[in-house]
Amino acid sequence: MWIYGYLNKNEEVILTKDTDFYNRYLNSESGPKVIYFQLGNITLPALHEYFSKNWVPIKELIKECDFLIARKDSIETFKRKGK
Repeated sequence: MWIYGYLNKNEEVILTKDTDFYNRYLNSESGPKVIYFQLGNITLPALHEYFSKNWVPIKELIKECDFLIARKDSIETFKRKGK
């Protein structure tokens, strides 16, 4: 997956609802930072409300971790060992 390498090299962050990135994170020792959204099917107004309330904390948390799971009622962070 060339995009994965590009994002890692350029210190970009992946924003996704795709479980493939979660599985890849669990099985790799390096890679780009990932914010994995587990919000389910929500309306556009509810999504806007979610980001209005949570975007600033999400941006701050991803600075200190490698992987973040953003849910409707919680945000969970992970950091690779050795970092």
